[in-house]
Amino acid sequence: EIVKKLASLPDPCRRTILIAFWDGEEQGLLGSKHFLSNRPESMKGKKIIFSINLDMIGRLRNEQLSIFGTRSAIGLETLITRINNRSERHLMELIFNWEITPDSDHHPFLVAEVPTIMFHTGLHSDYHRPSDDSHLINFAGIEPVLELSFQTLLQIANNTGDKILFRREAFRESNSSRKKLNSKAFLPKGSPGRWGIGIRNDSANPGSPVVVAIREGSPAERSGLRIKDRICKVNGVPIIDQKDLMKRLSGVPLYSGVDVVVSRRGKFLNLHWTDKEVRGF
Repeated sequence: EIVKKLASLPDPCRRTILIAFWDGEEQGLLGSKHFLSNRPESMKGKKIIFSINLDMIGRLRNEQLSIFGTRSAIGLETLITRINNRSERHLMELIFNWEITPDSDHHPFLVAEVPTIMFHTGLHSDYHRPSDDSHLINFAGIEPVLELSFQTLLQIANNTGDKILFRREAFRESNSSRKKLNSKAFLPKGSPGRWGIGIRNDSANPGSPVVVAIREGSPAERSGLRIKDRICKVNGVPIIDQKDLMKRLSGVPLYSGVDVVVSRRGKFLNLHWTDKEVRGF
């Protein structure tokens, strides 16, 4: 389906897209390793700037999709979240997994320092068993995964901005690192923050700082903001980084309020922060 959609585009992408199928994964990721060590003639001398690995995407349940590798380049989690939220019909809950393990064909590309993500709909009781047959495939669930893959490919292949650079730090990060980034910070009651939040910068996604503290009774708390939410927009304008966010929030009067877009497990939520006491509510 992805190949058909690529072939039907009115104009070719700026960068070449190669669709490949790997063999020998269970024997040690042999196919993907061989490809990286023995490029076809058409690819010799060319740099691979990005790859997507689709592994076990046939069992989407509860609209939850696991994504690995988003720490391998700056802004990947932010980009994929934005693309996911373009779809009103197929909005999925995204579970970003920071672990990098040699258990699928995304790993050789990461070792080769190619920014790479893997989509995965999760393990199940039929995994590696004869009972894992075609009648159990959730074909309707494959559609949103492929659409997210296709739109991500288009975004990367037509990118005219900064080059996508590999983050070596990804190999030193894990789900424990994620928990540390998201860990709640102490914000004393009555502390002087205007909107009542504490945020923490994420070096891999500077455009979506993480909320780590919310003051009780603050405009932010009353709006439904939660710890671990990521702030993506203020009054409709995307965030550049933590400093930009604080500057913009400080420039808005409490009585006028501010519209904030946050991402929560890959879904955008629109919140409005306002000082009810100042406005007389």
